[in-house]
Amino acid sequence: MKYITLNDAIIKELQTVAKTDTRHRSRTRAQAFLLNAQGIKIPEIAKIINISQRTLYRWFNRFDEKNLMSLQVEEENHCWIYKRMQQV
Repeated sequence: MKYITLNDAIIKELQTVAKTDTRHRSRTRAQAFLLNAQGIKIPEIAKIINISQRTLYRWFNRFDEKNLMSLQVEEENHCWIYKRMQQV
């Protein structure tokens, strides 16, 4: 099973995104990453957030590559999360 490790700064940022982001996709991805970091397996997360396991694996692979930038919705050129991560 795939698990991601998150440091405190990333957890705090993901919690903020999960609670306050206006984009549904970003909130859902943040929730998935937080659930996984708590030790919940991908098949269970898929049931909780009602999304396919395949999609979750793609999100997690992208997270491995881009970290918080993976929350960015692809069609946006300038993502606010990128600007915030430059400050962290």
